[in-house]
Amino acid sequence: MSSNNQILMLTPFFSPNLGGVETHLDDLTGYLSKEQFNVNVITYQPLTTKGVSAPFHESRDNVHIYRLPWLKFNLFYKLESKPLLQFLYLFPGMFFLGFFYLIFNPGKTANIHGHGLAAAVATLLLSAIFRKKGFVSLHTIYKFSERPALAAIVKRILLPMERILVLAKGCKEDLIKIGIPDEKISTYTCWVDNKNAFLPRDKNECRKMLGLPPDMFIVLFVGRLSPEKGVSVVLDIVKHTTDRGVAFVLVGDGPMRPEVDETALKHDNLITVKGVSNDKLMFYYNASDILLFGSVDEDYYGRVTMEALSCGLPVILPDSTSYFGKKKKASIDFPQEEIGYLVRPQADLIALLLDNLSNDNEQLNRMKDRARSYALENFSDKNAG
Repeated sequence: MSSNNQILMLTPFFSPNLGGVETHLDDLTGYLSKEQFNVNVITYQPLTTKGVSAPFHESRDNVHIYRLPWLKFNLFYKLESKPLLQFLYLFPGMFFLGFFYLIFNPGKTANIHGHGLAAAVATLLLSAIFRKKGFVSLHTIYKFSERPALAAIVKRILLPMERILVLAKGCKEDLIKIGIPDEKISTYTCWVDNKNAFLPRDKNECRKMLGLPPDMFIVLFVGRLSPEKGVSVVLDIVKHTTDRGVAFVLVGDGPMRPEVDETALKHDNLITVKGVSNDKLMFYYNASDILLFGSVDEDYYGRVTMEALSCGLPVILPDSTSYFGKKKKASIDFPQEEIGYLVRPQADLIALLLDNLSNDNEQLNRMKDRARSYALENFSDKNAG
């Protein structure tokens, strides 16, 4: 295989660690493998998913994964408010394992692709040392233009890259503001496997399999249990909901786990689940009636929203996002009341909406029918090409 078809991928997070980025990288490496690329992934043993481990070396067709054991102790989340320390935590292992991989595999890799800022620095150094082409993917909107000191550093990291891949138009505009040339930046849209995995299944069978109440209106939340994901509002919605035929299922883990567990003790219609692998999430989507606070950013849908819609599950999305302590309005082109609702994240209003929806099967079924077709139109693997 030509070195042009060989990619060294650097990422601090990869499956079986759970998360949207990890699932996207599974899809991306699978797609590249089918296209006859040889992908070597340098990553860590799962850092944020408890009780999960994987072999140091694993092969999946043309994808070869090398997972370095690394300190856990929930350090990634503990260091979130200290970006420099978080960088120093994530950077060294990727860099040194990548360095030794390239030393012992000379001439086999033409391109290095880093995911996230820590991996971007490792990509910058390794591509310079070994004279390779460097690529970087950014998986969130960092708002560099509002942080001048960080912007100056990031500009020096990204300018030498062959190409920078970003999820959102807002991210591209942010990079242009700090001096990255437009022609270096490509915007892409994620996709999900809505042909074989995320597709409609029998609701009653899924509920029976998962042990969920057979006759209740089930509201699903999937994501990290943290303030920026809207979990505080979700818990307030649970408290405001008066219809006892409505049950809430929260799938995920994170720093707000104690608050979630405390609320569940007081409200028996709140069910919490953690440690659900991505290949099991499809059953939760199909067992539910609506997704609450599906992931959304300024101008793109998050993966959970794409997966839910692919299963024919309507969604309730917040009309604003919050990252790094700053709120921004979501500017997605959302077909209101066709596949769900884009709403102000206000607990009493959403609780009332859920109470009404739980008694309006006609509207719910209309949205379910449209949700699946919308996902096929917008989130299929045609986005990978």
